[in-house]
Amino acid sequence: MFIRPKDYIGVDDKLFFAVVSECQEEGRALTWLRYIKDGYGMHKIDTVAGQKAESVNSRPEFLFSQPVC
Repeated sequence: MFIRPKDYIGVDDKLFFAVVSECQEEGRALTWLRYIKDGYGMHKIDTVAGQKAESVNSRPEFLFSQPVC
């Protein structure tokens, strides 16, 4: 799949990640969590909140450490 910076990847229709690089490693995209959808609507979150979000940190498939291409 070809992705570009500023594309979004949605997961479970609740988490929306902004793509920050065209580089992909092992089929993984470099992204930041930007929006969370809940019962009240869609909420934009800043980078610090995205890094601390329990919904992301509790899912190891979202966490991957690899040197950027």
